[in-house]
Amino acid sequence: MLSSVCALCATPAATTSSPGSSAAPEPSLPPCAQAGPAVSIPAEFPKDFPLPPGTVITATREVGPAIVLEGFVPMELPKATRFFLQKLTAAGFRLGRGEAERGEAEDRFIGKGIIGSFRLRSIEHCVGVLQLVITVQSAPATASPSAQPH
Repeated sequence: MLSSVCALCATPAATTSSPGSSAAPEPSLPPCAQAGPAVSIPAEFPKDFPLPPGTVITATREVGPAIVLEGFVPMELPKATRFFLQKLTAAGFRLGRGEAERGEAEDRFIGKGIIGSFRLRSIEHCVGVLQLVITVQSAPATASPSAQPH
């Protein structure tokens, strides 16, 4: 699994809040998202993986050696896409080529001993919120962001 990145293990927070922060209130999800309750992020998930403010993780699962997080981001698609591209690069990840279609954006990444992907998808009739899927697993020694499974 991700035992090789144990130093990057996640905190159990399912939302990306900053307790004690004096910044503006964190964005919240509109009712049309029908997000359901937040769940804990697995300890094996990299704790320093950047998530947009207000992200709510509503499901996690293991698929073979990978951990999959599913949730919602209270942002428009262009802003959320920029967030991931900028923050993943700043956090030391290399990005793949990326792909965007109407209402959807995705990319692959590698770094810090992990390889993975993220996908953002607009929700029909629910402006200002996106579905999010992030998949991570331990990176093979010869992996590149464009060669990993999605």
